[in-house]
Amino acid sequence: PYRAGDVEEDGCPTDDKKLVFVSTTAVTFAEPLQFSGASATLLPSARPALDELFGLLKENPSISILILGHTDNSLDDEASYQLSHDKADAIRVYLTSRGLDADQVKSRGLGATKPIDTNRTSAGRDRNNRIEIVVGQ
Repeated sequence: PYRAGDVEEDGCPTDDKKLVFVSTTAVTFAEPLQFSGASATLLPSARPALDELFGLLKENPSISILILGHTDNSLDDEASYQLSHDKADAIRVYLTSRGLDADQVKSRGLGATKPIDTNRTSAGRDRNNRIEIVVGQ
């Protein structure tokens, strides 16, 4: 399997809950990928979804993806672009270090240029700090 299972089941997965959904245009996750604070360090809770994505891409090498990092506007433009780039790149590195071809996975940081919610509230900023994955780029 592409994700660790339960200790009680000798490492075998016990559920079939999908964590990753792939359409012809995008990859979405059942839960947002989590990073440690305002850093590009992936939390361990992100690994099962990324492992599932790895498996899907490994089984379908004709699918290429572009990972886009976004931030809210709480940082200056340069820091925002850097953080968004670093987060997207952390996912790219995770996937390619497991064995995906570098041509199959690209990453780009967009900073705070494409908000999907207001930056005036904590909830809005949380939604703006996100990863999007585009298929076929």
